[in-house]
Amino acid sequence: MTQKLTLFFRKQIIGSTVFWAKRNTYHYYYYSPVSTNTPSAANFTIFPNPASTSVTLESEGLTHTNIFDQQGRLVRSQSLQGQAQETLQLGNLPAGNYLLQVLDSDGKMGTKPLQIRR
Repeated sequence: MTQKLTLFFRKQIIGSTVFWAKRNTYHYYYYSPVSTNTPSAANFTIFPNPASTSVTLESEGLTHTNIFDQQGRLVRSQSLQGQAQETLQLGNLPAGNYLLQVLDSDGKMGTKPLQIRR
């Protein structure tokens, strides 16, 4: 007499992890991309940091800045002239921690933390 053995598998994907379940035993398979197209970030310098009334950005070709608060809300957006040094006035922003995001003329984006103290 022969018996036929049938195994049932259940597949569940969470993020880049694939879980295969068989009779309460889990097997994990991790997939990662073979290659990624990661754009390079805009390189810039910000000073002084912490700041009180204004900050200076040093970089060539900066075209736009965004400042985000700790909740991720956009609190300031400003176009720039693309000069080697740009000054941002922070007069109406309350003291706290922010994220400064810049965009340059090549389409590269960079971010740095910004702290405002009064």
